[in-house]
Amino acid sequence: MIGEIIVMSLFYIMCIPHRSRMSSIMILLTVPLIITLYFIFIVHKQLPTFLMNEMTTQQREKVSYLQSIIRELNRDISDTVAERDYLRQKIQMLTNNLTHQIHVMSSEKRDQWMGRYLVSEQAENRLSNGGHNMWGCRELKTIEIIDSAIGQGFSKLVQEGVYGTTHVAVKSASPVVKNVQDCLKSGKYKKEEDCFLLSNYNILKEALMLHELKHPNIGKLLGLCVKSEKPSPSIHLRGVTSVQELGRPVECNWLKKLPWIKRFKICQSIASLLEYLANSPLGSLQIVDFKYQQFVMIDNVIKLIDLDDVSSVEPECNDMPCVIEGKQNMAGIVCRDFHCQGMNTARNLIQAYKLFFNPLLPGDVPAKLHSLVSRLLADIENMNINTRELVKSLQLVEKQWFLLKN
Repeated sequence: MIGEIIVMSLFYIMCIPHRSRMSSIMILLTVPLIITLYFIFIVHKQLPTFLMNEMTTQQREKVSYLQSIIRELNRDISDTVAERDYLRQKIQMLTNNLTHQIHVMSSEKRDQWMGRYLVSEQAENRLSNGGHNMWGCRELKTIEIIDSAIGQGFSKLVQEGVYGTTHVAVKSASPVVKNVQDCLKSGKYKKEEDCFLLSNYNILKEALMLHELKHPNIGKLLGLCVKSEKPSPSIHLRGVTSVQELGRPVECNWLKKLPWIKRFKICQSIASLLEYLANSPLGSLQIVDFKYQQFVMIDNVIKLIDLDDVSSVEPECNDMPCVIEGKQNMAGIVCRDFHCQGMNTARNLIQAYKLFFNPLLPGDVPAKLHSLVSRLLADIENMNINTRELVKSLQLVEKQWFLLKN
């Protein structure tokens, strides 16, 4: 068939005028090229089917397995992108909230937030007198880091720094924390800085909570700087940095060695803190990760300084009973609006009993206060007391102690 096409084409060329013959010859020369391309197209189209037919059953199974892996990877990529976008939205919401807080401030406080004042003796005097104004990016970049790691959690690194003459705790995201390391090893994100989104979110969340919650036993937020998502060993290049009060880590063995009245004062402070968290401006709050590492001692006052795990969400109940420590129908816990209201406060109280009240109150208690303290500990353990009643009961113990001393 192809030969017939070529012969007819030559006959046609011989019959046309000479001046048009050259152009016709050029057309004829392209015919073999077109035919060749046609055959290449047919072979290319049929090649995958031909190869699949020639494969053994084992080879076809391997191909199918590889195709399934590719589909799974595509789904993982889609999920990862969605997770990254979600975290970016959360950070944007927090940033917008911060911006709103700045706009509603007075002009002097807004200037401090934006970092328009340099380190000065006047600013240090305000800090020492308790009248602290928030430090911004300009102040934070002057902080000198003197200890590269005084604490390290799942999502942030804590360093010791000096601002002027004041020693402070500097919190930021870092490649050395577990959440970031796990993300970097998994290769979830194409951009390395995306692995710091969750850590930056936790730092911003904690900063907003410290800014909102005001209590003598909650640490102070001294400064905040938000630039980008990227971390850096240099403080003036870091994307998100939070600065807080610096204190001594709380350890149970060290607390037990204190005189009884000092241990009692610590328990009294914890009770006051729990009562505040039960009725905070943000609702009833639970310290989800309730442990000694969340607290520090600052000028002999115990303070909660790690708030990124604090939650205002009460457990759902629906048709299920509200159960805590294997017990149902505990005082102060009710199923309302499909949530176990009062559960956050109860869980805080149970953990505080395990970490503070039970280890610190019984030892060396004055003999005439022994029965009063024992009844109080039994009420806490059996969940027969709420935070408000606990504060009042401790005030009664304190009153009896003063009567004994005087």
